Amino acid sequence: MFESLCDTVLGIVERWIPKKKYSKELEYRDELMKFIRNELKRRQQDIYLAFLKNTLFKRKREELTQILKLIGRME
Repeated sequence: MFESLCDTVLGIVERWIPKKKYSKELEYRDELMKFIRNELKRRQQDIYLAFLKNTLFKRKREELTQILKLIGRME
């Protein structure tokens, strides 16, 4: 599930395709760095959103369980 940062970055670099042909190597470097940063941010957001979704699901399940217990007491 968890991979090392090095493995993550290498995977990102393998997926990168330059948007155009540049005249200088520094321009390739800059585009690649921007791509890596954006991909790492996106991955971090995906992980955070999955965590929030899981947390909210657990809370809703607990609330539903409490409601069902209250309903059972009324009957």
